[in-house]
Amino acid sequence: MCRGGGQDVAHSRGHVLLDRTYPPSWSDAPPQSPPPHDPARLRAYLTEAQFTDGPLTTPELLDATATLLDHWTLGARESAALARLLATAEGLRPAR
Repeated sequence: MCRGGGQDVAHSRGHVLLDRTYPPSWSDAPPQSPPPHDPARLRAYLTEAQFTDGPLTTPELLDATATLLDHWTLGARESAALARLLATAEGLRPAR
């Protein structure tokens, strides 16, 4: 018998007795994973980067954007997706 995750697990020859799913590692979660180039997917990516379950407020969106830009140099498609995303954010307007 072996102790595993609070449960006793018996070992048997070649058989899986305990199967667990672990959350994503930092290597495949934002901001380490490449940002998407679609505004909807980029919003989900930034939400995950902020560790938020609900929709991002405008200040949270701007914080997540700063984190994104600290880790990535955006290409044309990612920049366009970010511009479209920020254009729909409440309380923001274009600079004059």
